[in-house]
Amino acid sequence: MSNYYALIDGKRYDASLINNAIFRARGARDGQISVQDAQDLWLLAKDGGRVTEIEEDTMAYLLTEFDWTDAAKAWLDKEMSIEMDKIKSYYRVIDGLRYDRKILEEADRRVAGRGDGRISVDDAEMLLPMFGDVGDVTIVEERTLEYILANYKWTSGAKEWLLEKVNRISKQSSVEPLLLHIMQSEYGFQKLPFAYYKPEALQQMLDHENKVSLPDALRKALDSLLEDTSEKSFRSIGYSSEPPKAFLEGGRLVLLPGDIASEPALSSFPTPSRGESIRENWIFGLELFDLTDDIFWVIVPRDGSGPAYNYIGGPNIGDIYHIVEEDTYFTIMVKSCDEPYPGITVEIQDPTGKYIVGKSDANGKVLIIGPAGNYSIYASDGWSYQSKSFQWDGEGKDQSMNVVLDC
Repeated sequence: MSNYYALIDGKRYDASLINNAIFRARGARDGQISVQDAQDLWLLAKDGGRVTEIEEDTMAYLLTEFDWTDAAKAWLDKEMSIEMDKIKSYYRVIDGLRYDRKILEEADRRVAGRGDGRISVDDAEMLLPMFGDVGDVTIVEERTLEYILANYKWTSGAKEWLLEKVNRISKQSSVEPLLLHIMQSEYGFQKLPFAYYKPEALQQMLDHENKVSLPDALRKALDSLLEDTSEKSFRSIGYSSEPPKAFLEGGRLVLLPGDIASEPALSSFPTPSRGESIRENWIFGLELFDLTDDIFWVIVPRDGSGPAYNYIGGPNIGDIYHIVEEDTYFTIMVKSCDEPYPGITVEIQDPTGKYIVGKSDANGKVLIIGPAGNYSIYASDGWSYQSKSFQWDGEGKDQSMNVVLDC
């Protein structure tokens, strides 16, 4: 807590805002916070796009405990007043505390005109998507959950159902940095990406009785790839005498979605050739672009009843793009001098920061479907490389970016 909050008279404040104000006051000749300082502090308070309760309390604390110029104080008072008007549209304030307005209004709709005015499991299912809708269950959402559980009537089991589901979201919403830590720190992978569609992965966490969490499933999957020597496993194929980790760095590990249609980049991804089900297993696919067109499946039972295992599963049809009428896309043309260069791995970062890994076809082409904006492209054949940026307007189908490697 000491890294983020300052505890003063038993109340939490934003430590970075206080430290920033101290720095500015010390650096001023008269020790006063100027208009420019006020503007900078306000931007820092709004770094998440919305001022939280702690940030609001901290700014009020700074106004009383620091010396401000009259102009700076007037400017900040005005900005805070505007922000408070916005907050009224996001929150409902009860006894001085913020509550999520959308959740309370939806709960009110659910009980209005209903028999005994109780919230059922069906009603709770409509409330659930409102928790963690921006990626994490916020303090305000947690407080709102406590409020509706205590102040609304519920049918048998509905209250427990919603509480258990929201608790799962709260625990799993912070899973992304842990997955990155597992890949990079625990296993030392620097290039092997782990691709998954976050909302769909969260749905797998909610929909199934998982005795094995997603982070632990990832660990088991990596252990299987590095250690399993059973027939048709990655280790048993024997591509080279080099350590298997070196080959894994040239590929991509994918969490198979339960709903393939939810992730356009995986819309043509195959399913396990032995027929394992998503309901009973965490399923990972390993693509090794520079090594083979085959895909390896890694199966981790959700109930922890058996060991993880992997096997080669045949050609990855996911390398074939299936373009539909409304799709817009552009082409990356990989060349060696003036000749098309087939079979080259191309790494692309799209405008949202998402990494895409493609492989040039027989004509040296890689088709990219994505949003308009700036794309960073890196291609290498192990001997030479080319790195470029490409601005795409999203109107595409006829735009092409040449990436030329040395002859």
